[in-house]
Amino acid sequence: MQFALDKSITYTKLRTAYILLKKTAVYHDKLLSLKKQKVYYAEFAQIKRFWQNYVKITFYFFRI
Repeated sequence: MQFALDKSITYTKLRTAYILLKKTAVYHDKLLSLKKQKVYYAEFAQIKRFWQNYVKITFYFFRI
């Protein structure tokens, strides 16, 4: 089983994932506030793409 690998690696991955999740939450808040302000679509799409990338990276780190 892959979970039986070195525990320090697991801890590092979880810590990185936690930091990325915090960043994702910040981006999500920015996204919501931009939606309320009706910002230009191009800017909105760019920040949305950032947010989606953070989610992808986070899920990659959660595959321990």
